[in-house]
Amino acid sequence: MLAITNDVSGKNKIINKNGAGALIAVISYFDSNPEPLNCESVVAENTATSRDGFYFVPLNKDDVPLGTQIILKEEPIEGLKKYLSNKNFQGIGPKNADTIAQNIGMTVIKYLHERNVNILEEKTSKKLSEALLGGWDLDYENSGFEILFSQIGFSYTQKKFVKEEFGNKFFAEIHKDPYMLLQRIPRLSFDKIESIISIFGIEVSLDQKIVAATRHALMQSEAERGNTCGPLERVLLRTQEITKNDIETIQTAINSHEHLFNNFKVQDKNFLETIEACERDNDIAQQICLIKDNFKPIKGKQFSANKNATNPLSEEQVQAIQNSLEAGVSIITGGPGTGKTRIIEGLAQVLVNGFRKTIRICAPTGRAAKRIAENQALKKFQPSTIHMLKAMIDSSAKDIEFDTLIVDESSMIDINLFNDLVKMLPLGSQLILIGDVDQLPPVGAGQPFLDLIRSKKIVVSRLSKQFRQGIIEVVDFFTGNKNSGLDFDKTQILSPMRRFSTGLINLNAIMQKKYNPNGEKVFSKMEGEKEIQFCAGDKVICTQKDYDIDVRNGDIGYVVNKVGKNIRVEFDGEMKLFHNNKIDYLDLAYAITVHKSQGSEYPNVVMPIVDDHRIMLTRKLIYTAITRGKQNVCLIGSKRVLREALKKVFLNLRYSDLNQKIENANINLFHQN
Repeated sequence: MLAITNDVSGKNKIINKNGAGALIAVISYFDSNPEPLNCESVVAENTATSRDGFYFVPLNKDDVPLGTQIILKEEPIEGLKKYLSNKNFQGIGPKNADTIAQNIGMTVIKYLHERNVNILEEKTSKKLSEALLGGWDLDYENSGFEILFSQIGFSYTQKKFVKEEFGNKFFAEIHKDPYMLLQRIPRLSFDKIESIISIFGIEVSLDQKIVAATRHALMQSEAERGNTCGPLERVLLRTQEITKNDIETIQTAINSHEHLFNNFKVQDKNFLETIEACERDNDIAQQICLIKDNFKPIKGKQFSANKNATNPLSEEQVQAIQNSLEAGVSIITGGPGTGKTRIIEGLAQVLVNGFRKTIRICAPTGRAAKRIAENQALKKFQPSTIHMLKAMIDSSAKDIEFDTLIVDESSMIDINLFNDLVKMLPLGSQLILIGDVDQLPPVGAGQPFLDLIRSKKIVVSRLSKQFRQGIIEVVDFFTGNKNSGLDFDKTQILSPMRRFSTGLINLNAIMQKKYNPNGEKVFSKMEGEKEIQFCAGDKVICTQKDYDIDVRNGDIGYVVNKVGKNIRVEFDGEMKLFHNNKIDYLDLAYAITVHKSQGSEYPNVVMPIVDDHRIMLTRKLIYTAITRGKQNVCLIGSKRVLREALKKVFLNLRYSDLNQKIENANINLFHQN
């Protein structure tokens, strides 16, 4: 909450209700003359200066410098332009902001702080002067922060991360180890990090640079390829590409910073991982041991199926349930149509009705949880996402107790989410993971479901018997075939990529024109250089979860209309309102990526198999796409490309050491006196 008051000099000043003034002071220091721009003279007088430049100084709530600062040698014109063109400065816009920044420079901040109306009108106009002062009144306290971080090219998300994760501590920490600090900020390339360090004028050693480049190579591999570690030889070569140093120098620098890395061997081959990745794996391995060690199975109890039931369990399913009942941690894996949902029903029935246990059921995505909830026998257990269950546990005033946690679509769980998951279980409870190990690995890093199976320390039941009649019919289906007999309303197009003529961006444009040609425009957004229009009746997918709106990542609905500043979208008969600032949550969904389809099923699936997408096409990706279809799957394109893709068996495998850490975990760690 903001209010305008008068300071002792009679100037208006924006303060928070808690009394905090400008958080980041900006001072121009040239020729031994400190000139305050958005603060009082006393702040400039109390700021330690060492060289010419623009000083960005964090203040405490009493407007006293905290003793740290960032100095920019050059005038931050780009940052100033971005600041003056933000939404608070109504009537300015990018063009006027550019003119003001180029003609007046940072001195405009001083004029605004002093509320020097005459000179503002003289240098701009009465209308622009009023717009500038209006925006200043709303956004004065953010001026220093916004100008600084916009100058170095930070996005809104990155600036938000800095505020929430570091706050004013950023200004002190950046001087201690700039690489370590900046590498924590999402989506910063190593070149960008080096550029920021140079702009800030911070000196770094060669060892610091090499170690940071090595960590960047590992973290980039995790973010982009899902690897939680890497072969040492490859990591060294990648670091050499980044730093241009010789391998021996790089190896020496890594060896002298053992506290930041973990070296290990697999079948006599050297691997390297960051210490954070190592500790994360160890946490999971030890937590798995803890769950197994503290679970006490019900002895002498045998589960048997009701042969007279309408939908009786097979012997294979009965054995899978029995295996899980006797284990602290267990896995049930099977392809589509092998009765995994029926297994969950059976588990729930025997645990709750037979053994009087309390259970929780969850899944990694909202659509997967929703699909479980559509089963009438499981609806009463209120299936949720893992994130929602964790949030409920974290916010509860008392411990939430349950005896068994059943997790569906477990192959979709990445390493970070799995780390959260295993820590959620109460002492003495059991974990049952259900999924399809043959599907694509998670969108995020790691492959914990596969690693648990590979460790051979977890009870694994494999389902093979098919119950779904005519589960998949793969047919040749060529472009222009109008006799396919597919009902488009029950058909989902899947594409491996967003780009190219058969990528989802172009396919969505084609399908929108064909199936919703007369839809009235409701809103639009930019996709790179292209404007994407959304019309009433368009099929859309929600790409982010939002508990306030009650929508989940992957929910598919239809645009209805615009109500004021809100977009109305129908999801399964329920109307949801998306504010204008949340339109990025929505994408057209006539076509979606294969990764987005995980956890969902559709009556009919159509997928292009073309040369443009060969870099993405692998056996697992095609398997995942085909297993989304319940009745028909139409593969459109080249048989040659399909054959080549089916040979790519190993491309979806990832470097991970979790299976070895689980295999070697020592439960005695938990019983030390």
